[in-house]
Formats: sequence, structure tokens, C-alpha cells
Amino acid sequence: MFSSIELLWGNNQEPPYILIVDDDEAVCEVLSTYLRPKGYRIKVVHTGRGALEALKAGPAPEVTILDLRLQDISGQEVQRFIHARHLETEVIVITGFASLDSALDAIKLGAFDYIVKPFKLGEIEISVRNALERMLLKKQNRMLLDKVRELTLRLEKGRLPANSPTIRFDELSTPASPRPAAVKAVPAGGYAEFADRKNKPAS
Repeated sequence: MFSSIELLWGNNQEPPYILIVDDDEAVCEVLSTYLRPKGYRIKVVHTGRGALEALKAGPAPEVTILDLRLQDISGQEVQRFIHARHLETEVIVITGFASLDSALDAIKLGAFDYIVKPFKLGEIEISVRNALERMLLKKQNRMLLDKVRELTLRLEKGRLPANSPTIRFDELSTPASPRPAAVKAVPAGGYAEFADRKNKPAS
């Protein structure tokens, strides 16, 4: 289902874990209803403190979908916590109160994407998949670098077998620099239309 993402998690491991943080229960319900059937593990919290508790308890989600305006502490505070702890989670910021300042703050704190409400569900899905692809590249590069370090140590100690595999250095390139998040104006009717269809009685 996840194409190249399957290479990262494999058939015997749990699928990617997504943490959704938004005080709007309708948004959380629509996002979880849309993403869960695609194979993701979903956890929903409605407060900033709830998000901090989930992040502290671990494991870190592969992707965090984070609203900036929460009732207790701001999404920026949650993002600062993630940044300070160097947690391995790609943050997708969502907000209904977009501004240049908030977009720049999100980028400085390492946000993978910045999406303006009302959004289209397909836009969220693409952003999630792109975030997972970037994590895949990071983990693959770490594995290659660890292998190089291991072979280098063995070579220095004179224990490198003659038939050891050759590692091409062009395989050790670091992932492409993350693209700057952009404020995207999206026509109304994204998740609202999905919710209307979801609640409409079957004919």
C-alpha cells in the first residue's frame, strides 16, 4: 500500500504512526477516518498538553499533524518541544489563522509542511506520504553511513575480508534539503465536504 514506504517498515513491523493534534474534534474525526483505512496507525489528542504527554510516552510518531491554535498551549510550543528533544517526527502544521510570521516560525522549527485550513484531504495525504518518504531517505542514509563506519573500523584493524562488498560513494549522498514550507491558499470545501458526505444517510 505504501510503495517505497514498505521498504522502511517491512511486512513484519507496525505501519507508520501518525499523531493528530487539533482541538476541533470534527477535524480530528475526518482526518482519522480518512487516513486510518490507508493503513496508518492513528492517535488523536485535542490539547497541547495531551500532545506533549503522547510525545514523552513514546515512541515518537513518524508524522505529527499539528494545529497551531490549541486551547491550552500553542502548537508552536509543541513544535519547540519536538525540536528541543530532537524527536524523529515530521511535523505537518495546519492552521486556520495563517500568517507569514507563523509560517516562518514553523519553518525555523523544522516543520515539513504548512497547510492552511480549510484543506483538501488529498493534500494532507500527499503531504503525509512525502514526509514518510523523507524519513525513509534519512534512515537509509544512516544505515549506509553505519555500514561505512563498520567497514572502516574493520579495515583499520586489518580484519576486512578480501571479498567484502564494495560500497559506492554515490549511494551515500544525503537526502535533498527539505523544501521550504509554503502557505497554500486552498478553496473552501475540503474536509467540510467530506464530513457532509460522511454524515449523509445512505439512499
